[in-house]
Amino acid sequence: MKQPNNTKITALYERLSDADEKKNESVSIAHQKQILEDYARKHGFQNVRHFTDDGITGTVFSRPGLNAMVEEVKAGNVATVIIKDQSRIGRDVVEIGLLKRTFEENNVRFIAAEDGLDTANGFDIMSLFRDVINEFYVADTSRKIKAVFKSRMEKGLRCSGSIPYGYLADGEDKEKLIIDEDAAAVVRRIFQSIIEGKSMSQIAKALRAEQIPIPSEHWKRIGAPVRSVKYADPYAWSYTTIGYILKRPEYMGRKVLGKTVSESYKKSKNRKTAPEEQYIFDGAIPVIVGEETWNNAQRLRKTVRRPTKREGTPHRLTGLLYCANMN
Repeated sequence: MKQPNNTKITALYERLSDADEKKNESVSIAHQKQILEDYARKHGFQNVRHFTDDGITGTVFSRPGLNAMVEEVKAGNVATVIIKDQSRIGRDVVEIGLLKRTFEENNVRFIAAEDGLDTANGFDIMSLFRDVINEFYVADTSRKIKAVFKSRMEKGLRCSGSIPYGYLADGEDKEKLIIDEDAAAVVRRIFQSIIEGKSMSQIAKALRAEQIPIPSEHWKRIGAPVRSVKYADPYAWSYTTIGYILKRPEYMGRKVLGKTVSESYKKSKNRKTAPEEQYIFDGAIPVIVGEETWNNAQRLRKTVRRPTKREGTPHRLTGLLYCANMN
């Protein structure tokens, strides 16, 4: 429902990305809110409402806080939008231009408090330069980070803190991985079960029945960093988890870097790389599963195996023997 003019919202928008938080405490959400509230009070703006996005980069324009504010703008419920500086609204010249047009079409006054921008004073050409500079900052930072990552990967140095299940980081050398014997035993069991003719679903069912902790629960119990804490059942092994473990080349001692790549700083999702784009180092980490076993498991896990009616389990030679007449 459209608000009457005297009750329209003064929208105070704050945004903080993870990079901003690490760079400078002064751009924290709490600090931004205080600046905007002080500005609104000093200049007589009333009926203020905060719209906030915390931990979201300025190159992404589908954000919960921003989306909610734009909905109010399009509904005719906003009189003024106030931000700390233009980089808070975003760092993409095209997207910012579209957003400003939306404000203009809905008669919304737009203010960047610390940049001196106020559309009530007419067109400000400097605001265009600030938008360009803000996007250039992101593009330049992205280019530098990519260069650093490429240099590290060429030397065989990890660029991610992610460690495969079955390994732990060496406390004395962060680049070195050591075998986590308890988890490695589960990994070996999974590979051996595939060789013996069991399906991934059967393996998952057996691990659940024996209450073997899933990777996240195992890491939690030993005090290692946990990648995911969103699980209800600590023994909920699944087809997907088993498949993910089986396809990891690290278990045969192969370090693979650059499995994904960011094609553009404007895209939040990375692209999976082809093998020729990756940096591969054989023998760089301790072996948990032999190469022959690993290769056999890759072939066998893709084989459709059905249990026999009499035994209820796949034949031991399923996936190993094929009819000579089959094409």
